[in-house]
Amino acid sequence: MKIKTILLSVAAAGLFTVSAQSHISTQAHQSRVTMLATQLQNGRSGNSFFSAGLDGFLIKWTEDGLGEHYQISDIGIQMIACSPNGTDIAVYETDGGSVNRVSVWNWQTLRRIYAKRFMDSVTSLSFSEKGTYLMVGTASVDGVVFLNAKTGRVTNVMNEATGIVSLVRSSSSEKTAVMYSPAGSITYYYLNNGRKKARFTTIQGLLSPVLFNNNVYLAGIKDDSICIIQSVTGKTIATIPAQSPLLLVSKTDKDLYYLEYTGKYYVLKVIKNLDNQSVANPVIVKTFNGPRDRKDSICSGAKIGNVIVLGAQDGAVYKIDADPDTQVLSLYALTDQMYDKIFDMAPAGDDFYFLTRNAIFKSSYDSGIVDKILKDPDRTNILTYHDSAILWSKNTNKSVLLADFTTGTVRTVFTPEKNIQILRVFNDTLIDIEANAVVNSISIDTGTVKKLYEGAGLQDAVLYNNTNLYVAKSSATNPKSALLYVNTVTMETVPISINGTVAYSLCYDETKENSSIYGIILSTDRNTTTTSLFSFLPSTKYTQAILKLSDEDPEAFALLDYPLIYTNIGKNQVRSFNLVTRKDFLYKRSASLPLKVTRSNSRIVVLNRDGSISWYNPNLSTVLSDWYLTTDGQWFEF
Repeated sequence: MKIKTILLSVAAAGLFTVSAQSHISTQAHQSRVTMLATQLQNGRSGNSFFSAGLDGFLIKWTEDGLGEHYQISDIGIQMIACSPNGTDIAVYETDGGSVNRVSVWNWQTLRRIYAKRFMDSVTSLSFSEKGTYLMVGTASVDGVVFLNAKTGRVTNVMNEATGIVSLVRSSSSEKTAVMYSPAGSITYYYLNNGRKKARFTTIQGLLSPVLFNNNVYLAGIKDDSICIIQSVTGKTIATIPAQSPLLLVSKTDKDLYYLEYTGKYYVLKVIKNLDNQSVANPVIVKTFNGPRDRKDSICSGAKIGNVIVLGAQDGAVYKIDADPDTQVLSLYALTDQMYDKIFDMAPAGDDFYFLTRNAIFKSSYDSGIVDKILKDPDRTNILTYHDSAILWSKNTNKSVLLADFTTGTVRTVFTPEKNIQILRVFNDTLIDIEANAVVNSISIDTGTVKKLYEGAGLQDAVLYNNTNLYVAKSSATNPKSALLYVNTVTMETVPISINGTVAYSLCYDETKENSSIYGIILSTDRNTTTTSLFSFLPSTKYTQAILKLSDEDPEAFALLDYPLIYTNIGKNQVRSFNLVTRKDFLYKRSASLPLKVTRSNSRIVVLNRDGSISWYNPNLSTVLSDWYLTTDGQWFEF
């Protein structure tokens, strides 16, 4: 049966006009720092700077060493650019595949102004000098796309396709722009009519190209060397050997600074401009002891006046000055690893279980007491089972454990043959999906495993009224349906007629005999992609869409606490929909994006992507409090 009706349309991810809050701390990124950029004030570098990471966070660092944290994406940020207006910041997010999104945010309001999806990866990102345009280089024949910086509308600036470029900068008047192409050219364009002004052949394949000395020089990295080029002729004036160099250029610098790693030390060097026609040999400015392991080595940097900021593979941020020094100094991180990430949570009566890498804690908002009830579980996921918990690890074949908190014992329930994607508890039975290909039922008491269904593209499964299995899957695999019914006694399989490409995140009210099944379904065609929260009533085969998002949200969740159903469809916030009154209620988000929700009689708790939790009164939209678990097992509250 087709999805019958749409009750409520949800705005595309991130476009909600909401009151959000950032967090102020010295906490580091959770993964690699991809880029750093200075915040501009009246077009000039200020004293604050931004760091971006693969964790989807932007952090604004101020002179006092504190960072304002806000997560804008559930995928990695690869590039950022600050607008001359002093408030806006452009961001390039990508999953390394089909998602290539450029968005612009107002940092004062923490609101996304607009977003654009690109078919190809983005190769450069910059604002024009007066902030009129956002210039987006793409890995396509068309090359640079000019957006109106305020509205995001594409403007027809160019008369010809630029091809792939990895650097774009406008003149201070915005009358012209210069572009470097990895194919080996430097091209100047008039921006008032889009015509080519001049083109010069130069070195191909330069990495990390930068302009300095009032755009007189272009520099880039190739074959463990720094190449310096006269940007108005394309002529190479110097090729300087360097080990893993990191180019560091402030907008007004006449000289080129760079950081070189020798295998033992980090060495800050400078290549001085002599006469706008040549450069001197590099000179050592200062030498540092610093992180040597690949997992925490320096990988990104920027120069802001006389200050140099650096980012590391492990998420740390460093800040040094460019003053000469003959001593061997030490690099000290501006950031700390203050928090112990919460991987998962589960209800425990009026309290909740919180699972970290090293322990299970029991706590609640009203008591605030942290009770460590199990050490070293070595699992990433937790499910409540009576007075015990089921422990397992997503995307691994680690054994599934039963932790009995009454006796303090832990035993193995079963060991999966392949990696587990989904594990659910229904009465005394576990339902798991392994390798997106097999659905099993497992007796918690005996550990007996029974294969219920085998196929391809499996996403989720629920055991309905003890003997009926409903499987969510991709409709691209046989049978061509996103939802299946399996009788676990006769093993009869029946595809359910439902429009959609892939279904996931199923749930139903286990206390009702004739409960609807709820879930998320993603639908794609040639022109559009939608994500919907739907209901399906097995007794009548009636299907209905409840919420609809005009975008792709493959990680949306649904949680039923009848008559309310909770979801984060749209990625940005948790919302509840009352299935009786048909009222929709939106909860304001925290600094991090919501990942999971659960509740007790009096509290809602949201697990955020950064491992923090946010507490809510079910009837109020505002965050009561954000809690981080510190490395010494205490709550830190925002």
